[in-house]
Amino acid sequence: MDPEQQRMIARKGGEAVSHDRQHMAAIGRKGGEAVSNNREHMAAIGRKGGQVVSENREHMAMIGRKGGENSGHSRSLKSQAKNNNANNTSNNNGSSL
Repeated sequence: MDPEQQRMIARKGGEAVSHDRQHMAAIGRKGGEAVSNNREHMAAIGRKGGQVVSENREHMAMIGRKGGENSGHSRSLKSQAKNNNANNTSNNNGSSL
């Protein structure tokens, strides 16, 4: 069989299968489950991804800035709430009696 005829047959098969969305989704789920059952393999994927991401210094700096902004914001809200509670407690102690 010549390569062009083989490509045409493969293309038709791929088109026929790809029209059935539920079938394709089931295939993807089954493959995902099989891969994720291998914890050692998944750990290796995670390490590799972490190494690649951490090589991008600019990206890591941006993540750090965002983390700092978020934690700083939540800390300032917590300290504001704490101060408000302290002020309300001291005001109530002297005036209500």
